[in-house]
Order: sequence, then structure tokens, then C-alpha cells
Amino acid sequence: MQKLLSLVLTLLLAACASPAPTPTDNVIAPAFHRPEAGKLILLLPPEAETADMQPGIEILKQQLHKQLSAAGYKVALLDQASNNTIWTEEVAAVGGIYDPVTGNLRRPEYARAFSYLVQRVSGETKAVLVLRPRLVLRRALLAGQNATWDGQQRRVPVVGVGGGTTWNKGTTLGLSVELAAF
Repeated sequence: MQKLLSLVLTLLLAACASPAPTPTDNVIAPAFHRPEAGKLILLLPPEAETADMQPGIEILKQQLHKQLSAAGYKVALLDQASNNTIWTEEVAAVGGIYDPVTGNLRRPEYARAFSYLVQRVSGETKAVLVLRPRLVLRRALLAGQNATWDGQQRRVPVVGVGGGTTWNKGTTLGLSVELAAF
């Protein structure tokens, strides 16, 4: 009987424990070193994974500029028209990024064209770091009243339960900022 009680107590405690956070999508190159304060960081025009995220682009630009400036960096944003012109030129330089027969993306050519774009804009501006910001959706784990993704945990807003408690289990989508640094 004592063993059964101990097992039930252990299961109850495990059920009440907070879920382990999901692994983050953060990948930092071992050779990366934070630029010195006062150096220039260039932001490429932010992108959004879906059309309904477009209104968040302006907020993303403002927040990145504000936070990088507060950290002591000079910040410049490459305007969309210049980015489009340079991108078109670099894609032409690698012979196109789509296969003319299948229409499939040619990944090595895409990577080379993007690399050339980064080298070009960083060389012309003397930026020590080029950031490509994107608004993206990430899988979030639901457990109890919380959603967890990218190392973050947030309460799930619930409307119309009349003061009751809801419990969630499964997955949903969470909004994240993806920053690729070059």
C-alpha cells in the first residue's frame, strides 16, 4: 500500500511540474564575437513569413534600431529599392537562382548570390555586421495555461470562460524574430 501511495504521489508531482522548455532555434557560430560598441551594423530590409505579419515589419525595424542603438552601435537600414537592385545584380552574376527547366531553387547559386550581396553591402558601408531580420512562425508546446517556444514561455490568453480555468495540451504557433547575422 505504501508503494502504491508513493507511486501515486510521484505521478501527481510530475503532473504538476512545469514543462521543460523546448530547445531554441538559436545557433551561434563558435567563432562569432560581438562587435565593439560604436561599430556600424547594417540591417537588410526585414521580411515576414506570411502576408498577415506585414504590419509587424515597421515595429520590428523600430525595435531593432532602438535596441542596437541602446547597446552602443551605429545602425543603418538598407532601403528596399537598393536591396532589390543589388539582389537582382547578384542573382544575374551567378546565372540565376532557379533552374530554367524545373523551376526549382538552385541552393548553391542562391547561397552564392546572397553571400555576394552581404559582401557588397558590408564593403560599401564598412558595416562590421549585416543582419537579416524575419518574422517567422515557430512550433510552440502547449501545457496547462502556457505556450513555450524559442526558450520563451507565455500564458495562453483565454476569453469567455467566466473565471474558469482552461488547460491546454498539444502544439500551436508562436511568433518569433529570426535574426541571421553575417
